[in-house]
Formats: sequence, C-alpha cells, structure tokens
Amino acid sequence: MKKISINYQKGTVKIHTENKDDLWYLSQIIDQNDLVKGKTYRKIKLGGDGDKVNIIKKPVTLEISTEKVDFNEDSLRVNGKVQNDVEDIPKGSYHAINVDTNSIIEITKRRWLSFQREKLDKALSQNKNKFLIVSLDREKAIFAVTKDDDYQLLVELNGEVQKKDDKASYTGDFYKDTIKQIQEYNERIKPTNIIIGSPAFWKDDLYKKITDESLKKKIVLTTCFSHGKNSINEILKGKETQEVLKQEFLVKELHLVSEFLEKISRNENYAYGFSEVNECANLGAVKTLLISDNTIKEFRETGRFEELEFLMNLVEEMNGEVHVINSNNDAGRKLDGLTGIGAILRYKINY
Repeated sequence: MKKISINYQKGTVKIHTENKDDLWYLSQIIDQNDLVKGKTYRKIKLGGDGDKVNIIKKPVTLEISTEKVDFNEDSLRVNGKVQNDVEDIPKGSYHAINVDTNSIIEITKRRWLSFQREKLDKALSQNKNKFLIVSLDREKAIFAVTKDDDYQLLVELNGEVQKKDDKASYTGDFYKDTIKQIQEYNERIKPTNIIIGSPAFWKDDLYKKITDESLKKKIVLTTCFSHGKNSINEILKGKETQEVLKQEFLVKELHLVSEFLEKISRNENYAYGFSEVNECANLGAVKTLLISDNTIKEFRETGRFEELEFLMNLVEEMNGEVHVINSNNDAGRKLDGLTGIGAILRYKINY
C-alpha cells in the first residue's frame, strides 16, 4: 500500500492499494458511517429502438457513507449511500465502490482510533521486513517465515546429529542439509534476519559450521525448549528475538495475549467478555484492551459495532491502550477462545 496523503486532523487518508493484503487491512479499518471516495463505473446503454444496444461502462468518482464492507480476498466492496451529485446516480441512493489491487481511495473518519492508525501504518510498511525462523533439535529442523500478523511454516527436515559423548551415533549430514536449506531460503525469501533457536548446544554447533560470513551476519541465536510448531512461538517470544523483531506486530500480539493469559492464570487484574470488560472500562480500570478481528466482524454483522466502538473510545479516553488481534494467528485463536474480548486491568475488580 502506498500513501498519497494523510491528515488525521481532518480525519482524511488517501491511499493506493497494491496487493491483496492491502484489501484485508482496509476491511479492518473501514467502519460504518466512514466516508469513502473512489472510482466506480456506471453502465450506459448506447443505441435506440431497433438498433443493437451496446452497454459501456463510464468511470465516475463517488463518495459514499459506508454501511457495509465485504471482503472476499480478491476485492473489497464498500456499500452505502451516495453523498455527492453524480450524473444518473442520485444523491442518497445506494451504490458500491469496488476496491481492487490497483485502486486509489480516500477514507474520512470522525476520529481515527489508535489501533486503526496502527493497522494503516502496518499496511504502509508491510513487506519491508521478513524473518526466517529455524527451530532446531537433535532430530528435526523446522523452518518458518514471518508474514504480517502471523507466520508460515515452510518445511521440516528430519535427521540426527551426534551426541557429544558418542561420536558413533552420528548419522547423515543433518547440519549440512540444514545449512543448505537456510542458504536456499535466504536467496529466495531474502529475510532481514535469520533466527535460529534450539535447546542445548545445537544452534551454536550449527552456527560454527556456517562459512558464509554475510549469512552469519543475519543470524540471531536464541534458546527454546518446546518441540514442533510450539517452538516457533517460543522463538518469536524469546528475548533475543524481541530485540530483532521489536517492531513486528506478530511478536507484539503474541506477548499481549501471553500477558493477558498470565493474568488469568494468576487470577489478578483481568476481565473478559463484553459486559465484564465494559463495566471495568466505565470504572477507568482498563489498562490494555484486546479485541480479535473476528469479534469486530461479529459485532458489525449483528449491528452492535457502535457498542464496541464506544468501548474502544472509552478505553482510549481513559489513557488505556486498544489492540486488535489477528484471529488467524495463535494469539488471536486463544483470545477468541475467551470471547474475543479481554482486558488487562490497572487494579483488580471484585464482581
């Protein structure tokens, strides 16, 4: 996504979409009653009675007050009432603006919430940084790449490295194969950093066997004790990784939800569910509000989004933070399992 102009004081943002990910971000940003201006087409019939009728599409610029947003991965359809006078399209009539991967649109809000600005910033900076994650143990290497709010598993290598006290147990060229795979992904993905995590000494031994100095400069070593897919999450949450990925939203979301779950496990300073969190917000007790994007979609579809928007505004007005969590990653799925709305409180509330 490219920025054309941003003026938060006037509530107006103008952007140029470039890919399908941009459409998903916009589906999370555009709300009911937002004014959206963009190019659409109206059909014109050419030819009179008895003649062959040809239908052509004439481009027009519409501004609509949003009532519904539909996202289907290939396009974004913004439906609502026309706000400007256009030939053959009466003001106040219903129309739609279709946003594809090469559209210019202008969005005007009464107020841009911090999480919406955060989403927009992410969309504008996406694809700048990608990170290759390698989870290594004695018998397996798992490769993944960070992807916006989530990560994508790439491949698993199976083998076995020797025990330090038993050289005879070594089988195959596991380290050699792992390094070769790292080199291939480095060429193909061109990650900003490569983060290798393992228990014990395996990551260090692997690192020593890498002879490409330019590759070694990209590598960050960290310790993890989990196995399988869980090890990727542990690596992403590790202290060393945080230093590298401190600007990455996936890590931020994982830690926010982890902190929330830790509060629950300790039975201290937490609330979840709309009613409970709303009550705490009215008391000024919400320090951090977590809402999954599935929950936002649900409230939109059931006509209750204004209630949710009021809650988010209230938390911000009380100097709290509002974070929207991607339901497609592990953090979002865990939050959705707890109603999709959670809060870390400034102090404990007794119900």
